[in-house]
Amino acid sequence: MNDFNKIKKELEWIMCNKGSSAYIDIVNNKIIHNNRIGNSINHIKRRNYDEVFNKILDNDEYFIIFTDFSILHFDYMFNDENQIIFSRLTYLPYVDNEAVKNVQYSKYIRIDYEPDDHKEIVHTKCHLHIGIEKNDFRIPVSTIMYPIEFIYFILKYIYHEDSKFTNLITLNNDKEILLTKNEISKLRLMIG
Repeated sequence: MNDFNKIKKELEWIMCNKGSSAYIDIVNNKIIHNNRIGNSINHIKRRNYDEVFNKILDNDEYFIIFTDFSILHFDYMFNDENQIIFSRLTYLPYVDNEAVKNVQYSKYIRIDYEPDDHKEIVHTKCHLHIGIEKNDFRIPVSTIMYPIEFIYFILKYIYHEDSKFTNLITLNNDKEILLTKNEISKLRLMIG
């Protein structure tokens, strides 16, 4: 099965099982297109956070709205063989209180798969960003992240959920490793 169909199948599973999570409020099925899943968004910085967040909500570009109004956004691009050529998975915490803005901003998470921008060790093909400040800090991710894995990661490490939903999730462990031999030998902190 190609990447597009695998991801589409995962999203359908999530839509069918969302009621098993205490933290998933709304799931949007309008993000699946013929050759793309999700939409592109601007790079998020402190100065445009509210604007980008509201644009995603207003244009129904989110995949999930959590019960605390935080959102999950996906952007997958595919080639003619329906294989992933780019992805950006983003968790945007809801920020409504000036006093806790810095805490909420630090919970921002983004995982990028950008094979065309690869620079050995410094900019691995797939990597994780945490927080919106100084996004040049990248934690290597060894494989492309699928939606179910990202949702599991958010539910477990942001919401600390242990539920029927997270227990039903089966993670895919037989994906291609994206790190080079040199990166594997030199990097000690990586996900996947």
